[in-house]
Amino acid sequence: MENKTISHTLRLLSQLMELHEENPFKIKSLASAAYKIDKLPFRIAEKSLGEMETIDGIGKSTAAKVWELLQTGTTKDLLALLEVTPPGVVDILQIKGLGPKKVIAIWKDLGVENVGELFYACNENRLVEAKGFGLKTQEEIKKAIEFKMASSGRFLYAQAEELAENLFAKLKTLLKTELISFTHEYRRRCEIIDGLDMLVGISTPTVAGAELEEALGAKITEKTDNELKLHLTEAGINLTIRFCNAETFAYELAVQT
Repeated sequence: MENKTISHTLRLLSQLMELHEENPFKIKSLASAAYKIDKLPFRIAEKSLGEMETIDGIGKSTAAKVWELLQTGTTKDLLALLEVTPPGVVDILQIKGLGPKKVIAIWKDLGVENVGELFYACNENRLVEAKGFGLKTQEEIKKAIEFKMASSGRFLYAQAEELAENLFAKLKTLLKTELISFTHEYRRRCEIIDGLDMLVGISTPTVAGAELEEALGAKITEKTDNELKLHLTEAGINLTIRFCNAETFAYELAVQT
């Protein structure tokens, strides 16, 4: 295990401890050790437990946690805290500019428990209702969410909505059919979208792949007899189009939704 991974895990542990208002001294000590491990000129994983304990700024308590992490891939303390923390709140902790104190206010005061809800709270100007937040901070958080989602190839539903509806109109015209619908995450209005999926009720595409690429500003990444996968270059989102017979469209749509 690399130093950066160990450091990231210990930092997450310190953040969760602060989120649940545990001993401030232990939190500070663990966060400091996480920083120092990330800067070490050697791999701490190659050291024995005894050797770890002698490293400046680590100490016996943190060394024991590092040792446990190396032996099991996690720590009991981390698992216990993750058990009582909504997964979406852990995701919020990873957003630039949001430390545990601000996340406590978002979670406890506003009842926001995931990134999607946080984005909508920013759009509705509800974040400014929480202690320590102003309009400028709210806007910075909104931009940080948008950047984080886009850079990871994921999108919030609100981000994908306009793109998806424009895409729908273009494909309806290009493919000359009314039997077309979104499926999977977008159709279910999931808060976070990993890609767009569409079902089209024609057994064979009526336009060539090159024509689709040009019209949609996309590149075909995979092609089979009944499925086409594209990457929308400018938008940065993946699109999967599945084709079926018109007679089975309703059934296929029900199955894929």
